[in-house]
Amino acid sequence: MNKIVTAFFFCVLIFSNVVIAQWTQLSAPEGGAILGMFADGSNLYAGTAGAGVFRSTDGGATWEQKINGMNYQSVTAFVKSGPNLLATGTVNVYLSTDNGETWTAATGLAGGNGVSCLAANGANVFAGTSGRGVFVSTDNGATWTASNTGLPGGGTNTYVGSIITNGSTILTSASDNNVQQTMFRSTNNGSSWTGANTGLPLDYSTYGSMYLDGSTIYAGGSYLYKTTNNGDTWTQADNGIPTYSGISEIRAIGSNLFATANQFVYRSTDGGGTWTVLGGGLPLMGMFSLEVSGSDVFAGTVANGVYKSTDSGNSWTQQNTGLKARDMSGFLIDGSTLYANGNSIFKTSDDGTTWTNVRGNLKDSSSQPTLVYANGSLLFARDYPANGLERSTDGGATWTLVGNGLPEYGSINSIIDVAGGLLTTKDRVYRSTDNGDTWVKVDTASEIINVGNVVKIGSMVYAYGLGVFKSSDEGTTWVKADSGFPAYFQIGALAGTSSVLFASGSFSGGTYKSTNGGQSWAIISANIYSQFFVYGNNLFGCRANNGIFVHKNFATSATKFSGDLPGNTYTYTFTIHNGNMYAGTSGNGVWKRPLTDVLEVKEIASGIPTGFSLEQNYPNPFNPTTNFEFRIVNFSAKGGSASGGGLVTLKVFDILGREVATLVNENLHPGTFSVSWDATGQASGIYYYRLQSGEFSETRKLLLTK
Repeated sequence: MNKIVTAFFFCVLIFSNVVIAQWTQLSAPEGGAILGMFADGSNLYAGTAGAGVFRSTDGGATWEQKINGMNYQSVTAFVKSGPNLLATGTVNVYLSTDNGETWTAATGLAGGNGVSCLAANGANVFAGTSGRGVFVSTDNGATWTASNTGLPGGGTNTYVGSIITNGSTILTSASDNNVQQTMFRSTNNGSSWTGANTGLPLDYSTYGSMYLDGSTIYAGGSYLYKTTNNGDTWTQADNGIPTYSGISEIRAIGSNLFATANQFVYRSTDGGGTWTVLGGGLPLMGMFSLEVSGSDVFAGTVANGVYKSTDSGNSWTQQNTGLKARDMSGFLIDGSTLYANGNSIFKTSDDGTTWTNVRGNLKDSSSQPTLVYANGSLLFARDYPANGLERSTDGGATWTLVGNGLPEYGSINSIIDVAGGLLTTKDRVYRSTDNGDTWVKVDTASEIINVGNVVKIGSMVYAYGLGVFKSSDEGTTWVKADSGFPAYFQIGALAGTSSVLFASGSFSGGTYKSTNGGQSWAIISANIYSQFFVYGNNLFGCRANNGIFVHKNFATSATKFSGDLPGNTYTYTFTIHNGNMYAGTSGNGVWKRPLTDVLEVKEIASGIPTGFSLEQNYPNPFNPTTNFEFRIVNFSAKGGSASGGGLVTLKVFDILGREVATLVNENLHPGTFSVSWDATGQASGIYYYRLQSGEFSETRKLLLTK
């Protein structure tokens, strides 16, 4: 069974929540990092990490992305001032007068520094930034001026954690990293600030959240303090919340006070005198935000989206329908099933229409479980922070910790099948013959160290990281295979066929090619890729901060096919499955695009043929390119769909029966098609090509002469 693992990588891609060119955002997996929440009447807003704003008008049951005019921003805070709804963007403040349908950028804020917090008092709005201090607007947030007199750093190196208003009093927590008392007060609309730290501990860190409940102001950070006299004096109010937990949000409903800290939501019924941790369905992960709407409490998590409680925090339910803001960091293919890692593990068997979580008995947490192997019901996943190896033998329903013999530190990025068991790397190479219960180090080359991936290409096994090593006996013995690389060359991606290999540096050095099984390498491009994917005679790669590229027919030149996608977000992973390309992004879920957009299978005649056929390639003999023509008819009775579509494959094999190219592997409707093959890099000789469509199969011979 073919196992394809696509590892982590970072490439800038741009996306939208509608079809842009041929990319389509899939509706699931849902969830994501919720940095801030805001309730305004029947509207509930969620600010995400890189996917802008989502809005719910039905109490969190369903969500819609609202980024017109804002595009893909990280949104941490909201406030309402007059007719304007304000939201913090990555480096600016955005205004909406139509409940988030459209947004416009404010003017006057210092560029290059994110706005961390907002507060409003009538038409006066206050914004705290990361490095430029406080800005004030007197026109409901449309225009801004700096207001830092009396603040540490003077606005040139002033970091603001939070800001709040209570009548004519404004409190802010600000620091230039050189002061130990970080609370300041203004009573003249921000024109000047003075210290308001009586009762607060000496501490360099700012208070990242403040909340007004009646006449009491709460300030949370490393500690939780409260004041009932606008900051004249403060008293500690965090009994039950561990110190340095990082209190990120505070809200209240009646006598119930809620606070998020680290991986928990806490509740106090005595004004912060004592606190108890809440569970009732909440995941064990970072809690970034809180909001109350009527009698409902909402909690925003670091990865799993929004949770809602209707009983004062005793029980919680996930509320993510339509919330497409999850990080998707890796794909793995097992037959007809596509797995995706996204702070949990999901699978789809219908090309991404529906997804199922396969974490079974393991509660979601802030760790990052990553599926590294799948073969039917047998799954392996690595998990942080312990770098442990987990195994499921029932398709993900239950998981147990395995991996005896593996070192404690280091990450497992891939596991492959070899004769006699499984093979993996964790700085060195290890084998298991008992389905992962125990592992034994098997590498023999003394130079092997710091290898992080293992892959099987043809009959060879390659381990790579700091250099490349290969084994011709299923991992029993190893030899070095990196002649031609610079010294201490860290390799981040390796892929290829039995006749040609490609390797790319992790951080620098470009892309290299080998045509002799890794005995020697030569640089072919300055491009740096974090991931390779070989499909037929085409090399796909993602270049850090610049998108996804294809080297058609293994050419040294590359064509970028992600540049027509809008926005500004990282893509973590890329794969090809069932004739589609899939991209997993940071904060924008999974996107899909037909492979034919990049590798064209041309329809050359209209009408439905009378029968299946595979024509002789032309020209034949050929050097180095040739064309194939084939016909597909309605095969609903042969494993296709009732409408006549179905999976079609056209592959090329050498005289020993080894696959050397996949020219077609996608769902095609009935018709007459043509596809070409560039055999550059292949040896002269006889080859065979085979068309399969449902129950139909036909093979023909072709001759390459050089």
